[in-house]
Amino acid sequence: MTLSSMLILGGLFACSDDANDTGADDTANTVDPATDSDDESEVDADDAEDESESDDGSAEDEVGTCGADYGFCGSIEIPTPLEGTPRAMAISLYDTLTPAGPPNVTVTEIDAPEVVAGEPYVVEFSPLIATGEYYVWVFLYMEGGGEWAPVPGVDYFGHSAETITFDRAAVNFPSITLEMAE
Repeated sequence: MTLSSMLILGGLFACSDDANDTGADDTANTVDPATDSDDESEVDADDAEDESESDDGSAEDEVGTCGADYGFCGSIEIPTPLEGTPRAMAISLYDTLTPAGPPNVTVTEIDAPEVVAGEPYVVEFSPLIATGEYYVWVFLYMEGGGEWAPVPGVDYFGHSAETITFDRAAVNFPSITLEMAE
């Protein structure tokens, strides 16, 4: 155990039950630079490594949007090549595989989504309070394309292969691949 580690631990054990005591010990973090300067950098590097591990989002995804009630998450596969400039993306729920008219549920509409050809576009949305069995439909509207319906040869679309149950629990939908509207 290094000197700085012992001093830090000593400061932690020095806390009292006094309600006015903040638990801080001004001498707990002092280091004699002549004898222990290398050890201090090791402790700081260890602390930074621990913080980066907890900030990587892996634990948050389990309890965050994608694991919480009413969470809606998944990915949309952007085609290669992607022709045109994306103007908007609409994610909707329909109770039929061939949508006609407005959706049963509009999940979200994203203005000028930052999509990259050949890379997945990650969706994390909450709360989605829909209940029932629906297909997830995605429409990527390009500049010069449609607004309520995709324009053939300009816009893109895709949908889930099967219905998904929406019942308050988090929904992690399978990847949806977009294709040019025909």
